[in-house]
Amino acid sequence: MAFLFAVALSFFGIRAALAAHYVGLNTRAGFETAIRLEPNDPRMWYFLGRYWQFDPVEADTGRAIRAYRTSLGLNPLSADTWLNLASAYETDGGIDAARKAFLEAKHLYPVSAEVLWGYGNFLLRQNELESASAEFHLAIEENPQLGAEAVRIWRHVEPDFNQILYRVLPPKADAYLGVLWDLTEEADTTDAVKVWSKLFLLHPRLHSREVIQFVDGLLRGQQTSDAARVWRQAVTLMDLPKMDDPAGSLIWDGGFETDVIGGALAWRIEQHQSPVISRDHNVKHSGLRALRLDFNQKNISGFVDVCQLVVVEPKTAYEFTAWLRTKDMAKEGGIFFRLATPGLQASPVFETSKLLGTNEWTKVSMPWTSPDESRLAQVCLERSRAYDQHHGITWVDDVSLLKLDSTTK
Repeated sequence: MAFLFAVALSFFGIRAALAAHYVGLNTRAGFETAIRLEPNDPRMWYFLGRYWQFDPVEADTGRAIRAYRTSLGLNPLSADTWLNLASAYETDGGIDAARKAFLEAKHLYPVSAEVLWGYGNFLLRQNELESASAEFHLAIEENPQLGAEAVRIWRHVEPDFNQILYRVLPPKADAYLGVLWDLTEEADTTDAVKVWSKLFLLHPRLHSREVIQFVDGLLRGQQTSDAARVWRQAVTLMDLPKMDDPAGSLIWDGGFETDVIGGALAWRIEQHQSPVISRDHNVKHSGLRALRLDFNQKNISGFVDVCQLVVVEPKTAYEFTAWLRTKDMAKEGGIFFRLATPGLQASPVFETSKLLGTNEWTKVSMPWTSPDESRLAQVCLERSRAYDQHHGITWVDDVSLLKLDSTTK
């Protein structure tokens, strides 16, 4: 008896394995063969239904519906099958049947983002906007990555972005971030600022790379005030070391205490073979470290690879200050800071004094008044073109740009 039982188990196991093999062929013949081998397995009928529903050549919605119904007759508890049946009914014009199938799927799996998303889109196609927005809202709560796609869909039917923001998007940081990046890529920074305001209220922990793209988009759109505000708020949400920038300084991280670089209102540092740019914890003017630049003796070109954009007030007096230390720098050239206003024609360039050779910590400074129409300045560390015969080193620390009040002008 035990032998017969083992033989039976082996037979059924082989048949199931064969059915799985034929399903894996992903062909009509394969699915039909799998059903002949396992006619009581609801999955085989489900796979055949998907073939009839989605095959680009032989699609047949009626056959898909019959296959799904057969599958549900064997297992009525499959939310996936009800979901695909609902889609097939809708394609076939059976709106009431589709609605009932969607509701069955939702009843079986009420927290499925896929089910809620499918039902929400169905309601949207029926122009039932209030009910549809509720389903989208629930779907995004379960899967915040759907937020950006939801906004793309809803902007075709709802002209008021505020309605989308409040009715469709739940208060989820990941959902807001996805929408923020999408809107920035589309150069719709006006709506992106609205999303940022909602995101900031959640006080999520953020990484600089999640914000830099957005702030750069604001700067490209000349929304300098928004860029400055967003950056001030964003850095409070980042896990950053203590910075001792002077109160009111428009230079962010003037002591090079953080590793945040690459855009927005942070330092923009381009790494090249020479100079090698690093942070030095042993030689610094204050704080925990300073910026260090090691110049190769073969490098004879100029250098403009440490810069920061700064939001300023037009027609306003400022004082720029930085501390430099040098060792064995070329005698022919020099290291200095330049301050200019990008985007303005015939904009004057202001430069600090140049340091040559070897110097202990030296303060370089200069007064600067922003042009009438300027709201953005650029501060860059530069080196004059020189024919080096030495391995020179420059250290930079405590960079600041402070507004002068009426008593100090």
